[in-house]
This record gives sequence, C-alpha cells and structure tokens, in this order.
Amino acid sequence: MKGNMHLDTSTLTAANDSYEEIAYIAHSTTKAPAVAALSVLFVDRRKNAIAFQPPCECNTDADVTGPRAAILATIMALRLASDRGLTRLRIVVEESWFLNNVTDFASFIASGGRSGAKSASSKPASNFDLWLDLAAETVRFGGYDKIVWSKACNTADNRFRQCAKDAATDARLNALGAPPVAA
Repeated sequence: MKGNMHLDTSTLTAANDSYEEIAYIAHSTTKAPAVAALSVLFVDRRKNAIAFQPPCECNTDADVTGPRAAILATIMALRLASDRGLTRLRIVVEESWFLNNVTDFASFIASGGRSGAKSASSKPASNFDLWLDLAAETVRFGGYDKIVWSKACNTADNRFRQCAKDAATDARLNALGAPPVAA
C-alpha cells in the first residue's frame, strides 16, 4: 500500500484543518435493535455540506451489518472525493473498531497477506471483498499518505471533537511505521 496510515487526535476546527474536505462516517445501531443506520457527511472548507445514505445491508446480524455498512460508506466517500478531484481527505469515524480494522487490513496488504485482517470483533475476513475494494479506492485516491483518519467522540454537543487514541490502535499504527502525531 502506498504511503503510511495517519491518525490525528487534534481538535477538528475550520481554523486548523488543512484538508480540503472531511468525510464523517456516522455509524449507529440505536434506531432499532440489530439494524445499522449509516450516513456520510462531506463538509468542505466553505462549510457547504453534502449528506447521503449509502447502501446498507441491514439484517439481523449487527456484527456483520455494521462493518459492511462502514466499509461501504468509506469506499463511497473516497470514490466521491476522487471524482471531485480532491487530493487530500480527512475521514472521521465514530467507532474505534473501524479504525482498528482499517489499520489491521492495511497491515494485511502491506505484508502480502501474511498478517492482519483477523479481528474477531468485526469479522474482516467475512467482508474480504469490501476490504479489497477499500484498498483499491485508497490507491486510486493516492494512498494512505493522502488521508488522515480521526476518531470522533460520540457526544451530542460536538460530534467532531476528537478522542484520544487507544493503545491497540497506537500499536497497530506503530507496527505500520506511521509517524507519531503531534499533540
């Protein structure tokens, strides 16, 4: 995979964000038991917003539905960004498991299929087709060095406020050789 994966924990504001657009991956299972609702919100620096609802494979298995929906949304976000001629993108996600899966699969690709992609919590192996599609869209967009991944706190007052990195994600990023993020 071209480039390193980057995770940024700084507060996301219009003043300090240098990325052309932000893709916010909102994943929620609160509307009904075992049904995932997912949306992507593009926020550009002119504060225009584009929201859309990607295909959601909703079924009774939330453990499968959630990951597939999140991967589909990220693929669509990258595809839209590429089609719009963007060269840099920040992707903000609510769920730590998705950041872990992204780094896990990046490690899998970088190792030539010898390690990674084995997380039991989200069954990335069962979504292998979509993970490969996501890897392809990442390359099409320009590689991991053109994307910053951020974790958003799931709070009602400020959904773009950044959370601290968890130890598991730090370890995976370090293993991938990602540079440290300035405080």
